[in-house]
Amino acid sequence: MSFVDWGLDLRKRLRIGSADGGLADASLAVLLENVPVTLAVIHGPEHRYAFANRAYRAAVGRSDPIVGLTLTDALGADAAVVWGPILHEVRTGGMPWHREEVKDPFEGRIWNLHILPLQDEGGQNVGVLSLGLDVTAEVEARRKAEDSRAETLRNLERLELAVEATDLGMWEWDVQTGKVFWSERQRRIFGLPQGVEPSFEFWRDAIHPEDRDGVLAAVSSLMNPASGGRLTVEHRVVRPDGSMSWITGRGRMMYGERDGKTVTVRLLGTILDVTERKAAEETRQLLLREMDHRIKNVFAIADGIVAVSARSSATPGELADAVRGRLQALAASHALVRPLVDGTGRRDLVAIADLVRTVLKPFADAEHQVTVSGPDIKLPLDRASALALVLHELATNARKYGGLRNGNVSVSWRMESHDLNIDWAERTKQPECLGSNGFGSLLLERTVRDTLGGSITREWSNEGLKVKVLLPSTQPAGDEGAES
Repeated sequence: MSFVDWGLDLRKRLRIGSADGGLADASLAVLLENVPVTLAVIHGPEHRYAFANRAYRAAVGRSDPIVGLTLTDALGADAAVVWGPILHEVRTGGMPWHREEVKDPFEGRIWNLHILPLQDEGGQNVGVLSLGLDVTAEVEARRKAEDSRAETLRNLERLELAVEATDLGMWEWDVQTGKVFWSERQRRIFGLPQGVEPSFEFWRDAIHPEDRDGVLAAVSSLMNPASGGRLTVEHRVVRPDGSMSWITGRGRMMYGERDGKTVTVRLLGTILDVTERKAAEETRQLLLREMDHRIKNVFAIADGIVAVSARSSATPGELADAVRGRLQALAASHALVRPLVDGTGRRDLVAIADLVRTVLKPFADAEHQVTVSGPDIKLPLDRASALALVLHELATNARKYGGLRNGNVSVSWRMESHDLNIDWAERTKQPECLGSNGFGSLLLERTVRDTLGGSITREWSNEGLKVKVLLPSTQPAGDEGAES
């Protein structure tokens, strides 16, 4: 029987004595004196107490009997102002009054109060029955639980904000029920359509086929408590639209006890989209391989420089000057054609016009000594570096004996069926060393033939020198004419 039902049943048994204003049933009064519920019978328009048990007297701060006293006499005028109208309304209107939580002013206890109308044998409302149940412990426990729940929600909000700031996706898999939870970030990373609930099957099918067996094996291993329950995987995710991302997943399997055995309960963790990092790693590896290739090429070219310079130098001083000049030109051309990864983009191609001007600038006494013309053609880095050395050798000889000493030089180029044709023409008044090996012919031929896979021809006349360089299948970028 509930507290309210008990009160309604008690109301039927109560009778108010006519002589002393107390309960007519003395034995019932003795029984109710010690029940753990505040109980009072109040009758008449003056609200006079016919009965008040020990719990009620303690609740209102009275240790002496209050039977026969009015509400004002027993509780004071202030209490009468508050409770008098309520008692009057219940007695005259015949409708019960109820409040879930009422705090008393004496001990701060919290009560569940019911005030019920009492009738005489003729069915007339003559008083009220006041019942109070101490619910302080329950209310405080509920409030603590609500506070705890609110704090938990706040902590979850903080966690979600922190996780959102790190771009982590959160997930949880209940191993026993199969239920899956995914955070909003997790849903976006996997491309889970709106309105579709996450599932183990969706997650499994989203793993790239080449990575799926390894990931599933890693997750399956967590079913064994001896595994330690830690999960770290990195794999590709293929979304329903076909787009792909790399993710790093970390998880922890939670275990419990059942029938004396350790069993899996739930797996929870986070994922992070590492697509950009993987792309950067691939780029870095590509650059490292490219750098290794270029370093080997530089040493090979340097070896050729020393060998050719030694054959064409009469003294150690000439050898030193020749090697130094060629190495400086190689360094200058390398600075021009090296890959640039500086946050503004990578330059993979070099314009021939820039290359020619850079190499010839140190050799010309005046700008009019050099004429450069040709379409806007760009070369890959490795071919541009080798061509820079060829141009340097031509410029060195022209400065010593030809067009850059007492004349001029013109350099032009054109494309013919994917083959690059470069024409070097010198005009000089006093050619002094036509056909000399000091011209660096051995280095020129080796570089053009072995490094560039092309051919070089030279033609001397009284006016100067003409050199033609043919580089087949270079496939340079851009072929729009741009005279310069």
